[in-house]
Amino acid sequence: MRKVFICSPYRFQRSKNIKLAKKACRHALKKGCVPYAPHLYFTRFLSEYQEREAGLLLGLTWLSECDEVWIVGNTITEGMQREIDSAEELGIPVIRKEFI
Repeated sequence: MRKVFICSPYRFQRSKNIKLAKKACRHALKKGCVPYAPHLYFTRFLSEYQEREAGLLLGLTWLSECDEVWIVGNTITEGMQREIDSAEELGIPVIRKEFI
């Protein structure tokens, strides 16, 4: 199965952004992919304010194992830009998804 990294906003409008990321993950599953959404996972046990950098670095580790990066939503945040830049450096395709 293809592994796709879900690159979507988290920090601001958290409730709305979590719903968006969950929809993206469900869409990936329906397409036969394994979704990687570190902002849905690592925020369960890391503090957004005190351990944000650790969460971003863990997410970039996941990203390096993925086949594609899916950009979801209309906003590119600072964290998302880091993920996009990392994917481009690694030669991982970055795709904007407009399914939502």
